[in-house]
Amino acid sequence: MKWGAAAALAAIAVLTAPSARSAESDGSSPGLLGALHPEIAGRMMTGTVLPTRAPVPGPMVGLGLGVRAGVSYLGFYGGLSLMDYLSEGSCADSGTGCGSEHGASYGAEVGYGRTLFRLLTIRAQLGIGDYELTSHSTTTLCSSVAAPCDVSTTAQSQGARANFYLAPALLLEVSLGPVLVGLDANLFYMPSAAAPDAPAAPFTAFMAGAQLGVRL
Repeated sequence: MKWGAAAALAAIAVLTAPSARSAESDGSSPGLLGALHPEIAGRMMTGTVLPTRAPVPGPMVGLGLGVRAGVSYLGFYGGLSLMDYLSEGSCADSGTGCGSEHGASYGAEVGYGRTLFRLLTIRAQLGIGDYELTSHSTTTLCSSVAAPCDVSTTAQSQGARANFYLAPALLLEVSLGPVLVGLDANLFYMPSAAAPDAPAAPFTAFMAGAQLGVRL
């Protein structure tokens, strides 16, 4: 009798486990919330500029670190994204003037994907948001001609106006239990990119990166 009860409990545990349930219509396994899957992941991206008439708007084609968070339901995904592109700077040969630029993007993402073997998700996405560039410059001059030199330093910060962007993307995502590992690539397009002291013009970059997070 005891063995029969134990076998029955084991069978119930197996049948009610997420891996044993029927797959959802998009091919994914039900999670803790059924067909509703919260996702959050850190991301790292880098890119290259495609032929364009616009100046490169700061360090966005360098290394970028960020995070995304959203929810998928039966293949449909919606969420928010934030990327911070590491500052880059340079100084004049004389050492009297230095400048740095910092870029950041934030917006929303929507998409639809299919899951293969309950493991690999292929998702097409569209990102919509804003990219902002901040410039900071420092100039050091000798305020007197005769020695000793009285050094004076002036600093100036200048922010670019808001730059609307569209980012069609493809995401490959592997779910190992609750752990999410992904690779993604997108075309980062700004119809009218504006940088300090430069006219606005269309700008396009190819971006690629990796993600690590949690999917429930």
